[in-house]
Amino acid sequence: MRGRTRNFGHLKLLAIFLFVSVVVPNVLNAINTNAADNLGSFESGETGIKLCAQIDGGPEDSLRFLVTNDQGFSSDVIVANDTCQKIKAEAATYTIKQYLSQEYTLDSVSGGTVSADNTPFIATAAGQYSIIYSNEYTAKGYLHSFGYTATKQYATAVDVYFDANGGTGMMNAQRFGINSSQTLTANAFTRANHNFAGWNTKADGSGTSYTDEQSVAFATGGEITLYAQWRNTETLYHAITTRPNNGVDTNVNFGQKATVADGNGNGLNIVNGTENDQYPVYYFRGQVTDNNVIWGDYCWRVFRTTETGGTKMIYSGTPSLVQDGENTVKQCLSNGIISTEINGSITNAIRYNNDQDSPADVGYMYGERVGYESLTAGSTEYTFSNNVSRNGNTYTLDTSTGQSITGTWADKHNIVAERYHYFCTDGTTSCDETKIAYNFYAYSSNTRYIYYFPIGGYDDIEDVKAAMFANEHDSVAKTAIEGWFEENSLDAHENDLEDTIFCNDRELFSGALKDKDSSAADSSYFSGEARIHIRDLDGNVAPSLDCTDKRDSFTKTESATGNGKLGHKVGMITADEMTYGGMGWHSSDFSNYLWIGSSVFTMTPQTFMGGVRAYLFAANTQLNQNPTMSSMGLRPVISISNPVVYEKGDGSSTNPYIVE
Repeated sequence: MRGRTRNFGHLKLLAIFLFVSVVVPNVLNAINTNAADNLGSFESGETGIKLCAQIDGGPEDSLRFLVTNDQGFSSDVIVANDTCQKIKAEAATYTIKQYLSQEYTLDSVSGGTVSADNTPFIATAAGQYSIIYSNEYTAKGYLHSFGYTATKQYATAVDVYFDANGGTGMMNAQRFGINSSQTLTANAFTRANHNFAGWNTKADGSGTSYTDEQSVAFATGGEITLYAQWRNTETLYHAITTRPNNGVDTNVNFGQKATVADGNGNGLNIVNGTENDQYPVYYFRGQVTDNNVIWGDYCWRVFRTTETGGTKMIYSGTPSLVQDGENTVKQCLSNGIISTEINGSITNAIRYNNDQDSPADVGYMYGERVGYESLTAGSTEYTFSNNVSRNGNTYTLDTSTGQSITGTWADKHNIVAERYHYFCTDGTTSCDETKIAYNFYAYSSNTRYIYYFPIGGYDDIEDVKAAMFANEHDSVAKTAIEGWFEENSLDAHENDLEDTIFCNDRELFSGALKDKDSSAADSSYFSGEARIHIRDLDGNVAPSLDCTDKRDSFTKTESATGNGKLGHKVGMITADEMTYGGMGWHSSDFSNYLWIGSSVFTMTPQTFMGGVRAYLFAANTQLNQNPTMSSMGLRPVISISNPVVYEKGDGSSTNPYIVE
């Protein structure tokens, strides 16, 4: 609300016509100085400017002056003989000009200095100035007929009005003299869930700022409105989770896309099983429009909250600057490839990694890149075993009963695929490190080749996997995202972010790479595939927000659950989080808020397929898989910490939450 109390105490202009007769006197009279001895004196406690008139022997009974202040305000002042007119000193500089200057002369000044007519002098509210003019009648005849009509008033003071700017209460206007220091009235406005943060001459805070009860001197007159500035005391988590939601997600079918038409959990939901936690986990699903945030001068979309009350957001481009009346506001109206991917455009897209022929390539970080090899099976007989032992550089297959099988690949590959994966490539049962191998691919339509991993230098396949999935080298994606974070100085605001987990779940659930007792088919699948693609008995997929392996739980600082391998508190979205958001497997949904018009990587491994490529889940209008060497987009993800409050906004694209 804006409270106004008006009290215009400006100097008023006089409108007067003086008609003076022609007089030709015969006697020249002298100035009678005794008649005006006390004209310029001030009473006790009196301040201001006094214009005094002393007329000796002339036909006039008053003098007329033009008084102009430094704000352009002009006053026509009539002063009777042997009297004074007081002018309140509200401006800094005054100019006094007499009419008919050939007849009137400056006689004396007290409290200041005026050297001549039309010369400015300084007057302050605390000063005392008395200016006396005299008219000495002369033999020179003259005729004057003049008038003055007021057409405009000029402010000699400032009226300050206070606007609650979203708050409640009432404050009266405050009067300031020009260039006169005065303390602003203490704020009396209030606003729920906000702290008062001072005043500004613009509602959006882009003008001149003043603190509460600041001593201020205004140099120009007129009216000024000061808008209350508010700092929100609500966290982003609280703002999101206190809005209406669809309830617990027990009725959500993650195997179906989320649309407005079918409902299916469209909107805000609570993750089943967290509803009684200190911080229930909420997520946005489907076509939602009220999850926009500006942080670090970039737009983000909230997709879920965390178990510690954080607010997890995915990068959504740069804000648009929109003129709203006198104010320029930031809005998150951008969409499409250029605005929502850090690499700029699909032609400059970034790979997740520069290789794809090793399971190591699905890692956000990776260790040894043990790649696959193949040989032509032909008619050679091999002994395939379930176990191998190592003695220095020599490897010996376990050929005890039930632990091995011998035959050609063409005849035995289906049986071999069940569990017999170790073999020597020269057909022996004991070989050096250059010959020992682990077969992992036994697709029945392709029996000509044996696809395998050389394991020389490692004890067994588990030792090989540990080496491949070690966190020793940054992926291309990790390097690009953390580099972008630094280049845009977002690390300067990193204290706003919580050190949440970004999950690169490299656990295997099927295929020969899972372990030596697993069957070799055409692929070895990671656990994300089981949750997101392979349906359970009810026909639903089962995404998870858990990350059980510390190795794959990427954080900046090491903890009991986090690996401490991030350079900054920024990562990527998972395929599980995409599924919670309504992005279905091969189920196009153009209404989904996560769709941006081009493919982007998630950090969830999907498969090592056919001994040829390492795949991750990717998304555009749907979830699918793409090789790690594909040129695709990257969208960074951050999580706003629970203590961090947002300044303003409602989450819409035109009024996003502002966290600055």
